[in-house]
Amino acid sequence: MQENPTVWLFDLDNTLHDADAGIFHLINRAMTRYMARRLKLSESAASDLRQDYWHRYGATLAGLQIHHPEIDIAEFLRESHPIDAILTRLHGMADTETPYAV
Repeated sequence: MQENPTVWLFDLDNTLHDADAGIFHLINRAMTRYMARRLKLSESAASDLRQDYWHRYGATLAGLQIHHPEIDIAEFLRESHPIDAILTRLHGMADTETPYAV
């Protein structure tokens, strides 16, 4: 057994953090800026395209993969999900001594 296993936790229904903390706004803004820069669009056009892909394909990344295969997925995820900024907004279970998972 691995001594320090890597754990990935996905909070798909926003039960582990405050959904009103502005995390999705941060991600959406970062995705829009990335798309504007890489696709040479205005921020307004990039925002419209991001929302269109999200509505049509269920994820902005899916639309980018279909229509812009030149986009580097790892680069997109790294730039559009500013983890350091997100972590400063997460509060709740991570701020307690109580073990919520094993």
